[in-house]
Amino acid sequence: MTEHEKLREDIAKLQLSSRSSSNSGSVKDSPTSPSFPTQSDSSSSSVPKKGKTKKTKVDKEGLELVKDEDLQILGDIGAGNGGTVTKVYNKKRKCVMARKVC
Repeated sequence: MTEHEKLREDIAKLQLSSRSSSNSGSVKDSPTSPSFPTQSDSSSSSVPKKGKTKKTKVDKEGLELVKDEDLQILGDIGAGNGGTVTKVYNKKRKCVMARKVC
């Protein structure tokens, strides 16, 4: 196995472990099978609840979108015609990320 193939395999393993840790490792939420809400997943009544409900925006995988207040700026990575890239720490997800501002 070449070094290139080994790196690809390691990256694939990391991506799978990252997804499984964010989904609590359940089989239902595996990355190979899309999860669609079923009748049993929803609440038994279709009547909306009274009071204010906080709607959170989510991405394709069901994870909450990143908000500016969740990010701590660690430093600049680079800048160019396409925008500025900053190294940030995501307080909610507890990981270092790159943020691009156009």
